[in-house]
Amino acid sequence: MHKTAKKKRSLTWEEQAYLPWFLTVSLRKRVQKLLPRYYYYRLRLYFDKYGCISCKRKNVQYWSNSLCRECYFTIAARFRRTDEKLQAQFNLDQEGAARTFLRRLESAKRLLGDLKAILH
Repeated sequence: MHKTAKKKRSLTWEEQAYLPWFLTVSLRKRVQKLLPRYYYYRLRLYFDKYGCISCKRKNVQYWSNSLCRECYFTIAARFRRTDEKLQAQFNLDQEGAARTFLRRLESAKRLLGDLKAILH
């Protein structure tokens, strides 16, 4: 019997709006694996306690990044327009910037790896 692989859903551009502009999807996934599990819950907990981080309303549906649906799509559209201007203005090399970022991250992990044993 073959095991059926669970197909992961790709993020839409709206969902990617709050990710660093310089990361490709594959590199973003590598960075996300480094984050602790609770990191993904903190913005939801904020929303549950204080409401939308933008409009401050509490009686609205949670969407993402501590924002209600309306605010999320408004801000995502603004980021998209901003990113398009940056891309055109600076002719950004997303792949190169992402590789540089991850190279620094990997170096930091190697350098600080010895401290993990000491601190725990």
